Amino acid sequence: MEKARKILEEDPENLAAWMDLGLSYFQSGKETYADAINALEQARELGGVDPRIFYYLGVLYQEVGLYQFAIPEYERFLRNFPEDRDSRLLLAKLLYQKGNLSRAVGHYEQLYVLYPQDAMVLENLGLSLAQIGEAERAEEILQAMRRLGQASAQRASFYLARFYLGRKEYLKSLEYAHQAVPLLHEEARVSAAQVYEVLAQAYEATGDLKMSRLSWNNVLRYDPKNLQAVRKAIQLADQG
Repeated sequence: MEKARKILEEDPENLAAWMDLGLSYFQSGKETYADAINALEQARELGGVDPRIFYYLGVLYQEVGLYQFAIPEYERFLRNFPEDRDSRLLLAKLLYQKGNLSRAVGHYEQLYVLYPQDAMVLENLGLSLAQIGEAERAEEILQAMRRLGQASAQRASFYLARFYLGRKEYLKSLEYAHQAVPLLHEEARVSAAQVYEVLAQAYEATGDLKMSRLSWNNVLRYDPKNLQAVRKAIQLADQG
């Protein structure tokens, strides 16, 4: 960093030094991200064509919350490296967060063609498809995710259970929720309390109050501070 600064003191239009300074600020942590943006933008202003500028600016703008600037930077980078997994995942995630679901799905579909056995790609594509109501395609993708190993299978089963609960297809929700229990792998990144909550809601919707009460009690077993579970356990106990 100091070397780049000294070069710029003598030659303020040294493109390589601005690039080095920007990357040094980037690597120094969030407190210098604004400085990194300024340095990399200066490098671009001076004619820098290194595609890394687009990627790092995308990450930086995303980190400081300026998503409207991050998105076009990722798009520029991907024009140079269309098969780059990480940058396309970041772009798709931003589009999803901004509510542009159809474009997010498009990027996840491209990743699926390139990385059909990638659990993260399948997970994000499946959830995005579910969000836009493409039930059959979402289930197809999440079923593919279920074939990638136990942790992926349990997580995908939970997503399917939650998806069908939202669609009021309670028997399907119960089927998948049961396949997500027990959660043996921390890598599944889904808590037992979350799964039992889906079971409790689906059972109640089908009229099986006994199983719903047992499921809410299991929610409390894993999440004793869950106020909804406390209320529901008391309410269903009063109903016999």
